[in-house]
Amino acid sequence: VAYNYEGLFDEKEIVFSLQIPKQTIVFADQETLKITLRNLIDNSIKYTRSKGCLKIYLVGETHDSCKLIVEDDGIGMSEEAIALLTSDHTLSEARRKGFVKGSGIGLQLCQKMIERMRGQFKIESKEGEGTRITLTLMKNYQQANGKN
Repeated sequence: VAYNYEGLFDEKEIVFSLQIPKQTIVFADQETLKITLRNLIDNSIKYTRSKGCLKIYLVGETHDSCKLIVEDDGIGMSEEAIALLTSDHTLSEARRKGFVKGSGIGLQLCQKMIERMRGQFKIESKEGEGTRITLTLMKNYQQANGKN
């Protein structure tokens, strides 16, 4: 997915780092995961200043799951903005309060798609410092399909 963004990284002089071992396997719908990553990368590029940094990497890998991190040093979000953007019924409130520049639906869709694959979606952010989004993805077929 990341190679599609090389021109935008160059244009904004964003330093991009991808550190995911090639042997990493997760049980997820490939297209859903691509859509999610594209949306998160798009947001990072949009909200990261020129000469900023965007990193995608893995942490906390176990037999059953791994955590895929998408992290930038962009403008960040307040706790209130995160709460509004990740709540089912408050997207219009987020838009009204100016937390959303676009439609605002992208993060909500990403969250729902990851949760539908039995994963977890977590946003950590500080205004002026950047955003870190953690996708917990299943590596075990039984867990990914709800068969413990």
